[in-house]
Amino acid sequence: MPLPEIAMIENRLSELSVRELIIKAQIDSLTKDLAVLQREIGQLQIAKAQFVNPDGVDSNVDRDYTTRDAIMVNRVGTIRARRKPTAVIQRGSIKEDALRALSENPNGLLALDVLAHINGRREKPIERTSLSPQLSRLRQAGLVYEENSVWQIAPWGLDALADLDR
Repeated sequence: MPLPEIAMIENRLSELSVRELIIKAQIDSLTKDLAVLQREIGQLQIAKAQFVNPDGVDSNVDRDYTTRDAIMVNRVGTIRARRKPTAVIQRGSIKEDALRALSENPNGLLALDVLAHINGRREKPIERTSLSPQLSRLRQAGLVYEENSVWQIAPWGLDALADLDR
């Protein structure tokens, strides 16, 4: 290959290497920004669970189990404090394992991810059909909530785990 073509190829390789470094630095920066954003989203969703009825503000469900409801009356929001859930979580139960999995993942997990997390810790794996009813019971007790198929632990779920650890 003649010398001018080799020099042209080397120049282009040098340009592309510099551009690659710039893009990698941008990706690193965006990845860090994304992690901060996801952490804040998780914190805001937990805070939201304290104020909104998980079944929706217009639902007719018994509201005694919710942490707090935001009820819209003539477009004016009112907050109703609710009593702390009285659900009993037994040591070694699927409910405990689900709460622990969610407490270790502040951005929440899909039900299948909760199942994988639980089965990664248990000697005997559980079926999805055993987990789903337990997640529903935890939601009814106000210890977890689900938004867009992502399950997250509510503040009272953290309290229930702390009670177990005492």
